[in-house]
Amino acid sequence: MAHGNSRHLLTVLVIALAFVAAACGDGDQMNMPDDMLATDDGDRMSSPITIQNNGTSALEGHTPRGFAGSGVGLFAGDNLNPNFPNGEGIQILLSFPLPDEMLEPNTATLISNVLSTRGNVFEALGELQVAPVSYEQFGPELFDIAPTGDLVTCERPTETSLECNVTEAAQDALADEATHIQLRLTLEERSDNDGEQDLVLFNNGDSNVNEPGLFVLELN
Repeated sequence: MAHGNSRHLLTVLVIALAFVAAACGDGDQMNMPDDMLATDDGDRMSSPITIQNNGTSALEGHTPRGFAGSGVGLFAGDNLNPNFPNGEGIQILLSFPLPDEMLEPNTATLISNVLSTRGNVFEALGELQVAPVSYEQFGPELFDIAPTGDLVTCERPTETSLECNVTEAAQDALADEATHIQLRLTLEERSDNDGEQDLVLFNNGDSNVNEPGLFVLELN
């Protein structure tokens, strides 16, 4: 009886191992996401990539739209403080490092979930807009930097979030073999000339602190 049980257990074990081996033979590819499978020409598609903003004063910050000046916080709007020249406005410059040998994305979305406001910024100055730019280092000389592509109006899904379609900007940066995707974020109107503060801010509690992750680029 003991030998009979041993032969029975051995048979079950062999069948089980054969089943596992067959499953593993197909599993590596079948369980992979579609975008990771090899294409007919041998290339491999990239998985979705999320890139954080640079987060340093070397490549990012805010600058007035009408005169040379700059700061590290990420905010845009009008009348930064009581001494700020009326009618000049503030813009944000962002920089996102590109991975080496990244394939061109089908879509690229600029996203932030740390939006806050002061004053009646959207009622007074309109919606946020984004345009691609190109520069080597952030500084006050960028106050009048010209866009290198089309202006896109962003969406605000919630009171604290922002989404902007920057697909064309991302594709152009990759085509130009740029090291970064760089963007300028402004409001539709520079100022409402009422002397009152109207700002949109992006931070984790301190408006004068920039850090990686306040904005992200989602590339698919």
